[in-house]
Order: sequence, then C-alpha cells, then structure tokens
Amino acid sequence: MYEDEHSFKAAPRCAETQDRQRPLRRGDVLAGRYKVIDSLGHGGMATVFLAKDLTMRRQVVLKLPRTDKLDQGASVQILQEKRALSALAHPSIVSIFDVGVDAGQPFLVLEYLQGRTVLEVVAAQGALSPTRAITMALAVAEGVAALHERGLLHLDLTAANVMLTDAQDGAERTRVIDFGLAISRSAARTRKLVGTPHYLAPEQILGHDVGAQADVYALGVLLYFALCGSHPFEGDDQRAILKKQLRGAPPSLRQRLPAGAQVPRRLLGLVDTCLAKDPNARFEGLGVVIEVLRELLHDGDKPAAVPKNTVRTGPAPRSAASAQQVAGSVALVAAPLVGMGVASGSISTFFFLVTAAALGAVTSLHLTGNRPASAPAGSDVAPEQAAAP
Repeated sequence: MYEDEHSFKAAPRCAETQDRQRPLRRGDVLAGRYKVIDSLGHGGMATVFLAKDLTMRRQVVLKLPRTDKLDQGASVQILQEKRALSALAHPSIVSIFDVGVDAGQPFLVLEYLQGRTVLEVVAAQGALSPTRAITMALAVAEGVAALHERGLLHLDLTAANVMLTDAQDGAERTRVIDFGLAISRSAARTRKLVGTPHYLAPEQILGHDVGAQADVYALGVLLYFALCGSHPFEGDDQRAILKKQLRGAPPSLRQRLPAGAQVPRRLLGLVDTCLAKDPNARFEGLGVVIEVLRELLHDGDKPAAVPKNTVRTGPAPRSAASAQQVAGSVALVAAPLVGMGVASGSISTFFFLVTAAALGAVTSLHLTGNRPASAPAGSDVAPEQAAAP
C-alpha cells in the first residue's frame, strides 16, 4: 500500500501498520517496489537499508525515520520538506528518488553511492591534504548553499555525512549523503533539535533562533577535522563536549596540523571565522566561504585577507559571554540511549535540558553524537610545527 502524507495522517493503527513499524527483514518489499537486500545500520532517528528498486532495477538506499520519535504532525512536515528537497538537483548532494509512506511508515529512497566518508578516510589515511580538504569543503559549501536558497537548513553537517567517491574519469567527487535533519528556517525555531555534539553551534545548544550560520559553524568544524584529523572540542562524554562548544576556545589548528603540512593563512583564518561563538561574528552565509575556497584553489598561497563578514540587521543573538554564563546550566536528562556503528562512526543518542533559570525558558534538544576535530590563524603558509604566535 503506497500512500501520501495526507493518507498518513488518517492511517489507522491496523495490524499491517504495526508490523511495518518493526525492522524490515531481508527480502521484504516496501511500497510494492523496494526489496530489502541488507541492513546498513540504525541510529536514534532512523533505520537504513540497502535495497533494490524493482521498477528501475537499481540499488538504492532506503531510509525509514523512527515514527515513535515523532508525532504525526512532525512526520507529515518531514515528508513535505523531503519532497521539496527531492526536487533539488546538485552534483554535491545525494539524489532523493522517492518520498512516501507505506502502511503508516514514512520512507525516503536515496541514491546509492560507493565510496568512503571523510570520517572513514581520515581514520584510515590521516588528515587530508590542504588541496583535498579545500576541494571537499567547496563542494559541500556549494551543495548546502543550494539548500539555503530553497529556505532549508542542513543542521547536521559532519564528517560521517560527507562521502568521497570516485567518478568514471578517476577524479574524486564529494557528496553530502544525509539530509535527515534538513528543515525549513521556520521549523528550526520550534522543532526539537537533532545533531552531532562535535558540530553543534552554540546557538543550537542554547535553543536560540538558528540560521545559516549554524551550517557555517559545522562546515568550519568539518574543515578543521579534515585538516588535522580531530575535532576542535573533545571530551570524555557529550556533556563535556557541549560545555566546550559553549565557552571553550578551540585549540590552535596550526599546532595540530600533520608534520610538514602547508596550509595557507587564509584557510586558517576562514576556519577561525566559521568557528566564532557568536553567529554574528561568522559569515552570514556560505557565499563568502565559497568565494574564498575557490580563490584558494586557484591562487594557492597568494596572500590575501579573508573577506569581512556581511553585517546583519535585526536583533543579535546572545553573545559568547552569555553562552559562558549558561554553559554550566546544561544538565543531562538521560544517559546515552542508543549506540552502534553506522557505516562511518558510532552514534549515541541522549536528551538534555538547558535550565529555565539560565535561559528564561526550558528548551529540549535531542542530540546524536559521533566521535571527536580547531581553528585560529597563523602566517601566510603555516606548517604544523611552527611556533604559536
């Protein structure tokens, strides 16, 4: 039975619906079209399968959001947003072939890609070369900028969600492979947030209004990780990471680069700006980031200052000082609920609250975490072993 979001709203809780909400098994067929080949893993918000599209005779990725984590209204909105996203064709974004509901279960059908995520590549080979990291980040920025143009935010850019694939011409291609959290800007103000602690911008943690600057922050973390092999903020648990995200200064990226790495000063400055605590101190969007990355690919180590950020209008979010004041108010509500390896990293899920006394309101956030990646600037070309200024 194949349904749309309207039939989903009225779908009865019949035995078939209850059966469908259990994990699919190898050989099962969803929506009369997608035959399950194998499980690719599951996390706190979705289960993912490798499947065969019996109509188009091709392998696809089948993603089933966990309906027990969403109310019906949220599920309908997710389907509407993913359907809008499926119309976005961009070489840096994985294609969404189908969006629908089968027996009460929402599903997404994604392009099947062969390659390794940035997380897997760094784990196996170490940090990326500056040119490779710039090329990767430029492709990601261009893809997410196309998302922003449609009024959507990604909100979960991580090394585990970016894949490096080999094209037929032998060149490496970068694809953003997971848009499970992509939502409209208006929905970002009200929906319970989901994300990876290492990549969460301070305003996401604090429950403030979230805009394109949150994706800019995550891209900065991704570039940092790609260049040195670790995240700016690490900790023994998610709570420690979140506290550092709110009030800690990222360790010098220059000092954490691999021995002999030659990184242009502009690139270090770009990462530093992306990782600013105050969203007003970051780039307003990805346009300037794309411009700088393109110039770096063409001009290499040519000295040039990172363009200044565009000044935003309207009320500014809370400052970094405010973030420091409330950092200690983060309290864990539950220990990790889910933990398992999903292709390129382990995912653990937990809930926490930011106390009303500190924020004036209780904000509930739902987080998913990966594993541990820093920022500042140095000279025009900065070897790792260079002394700190």
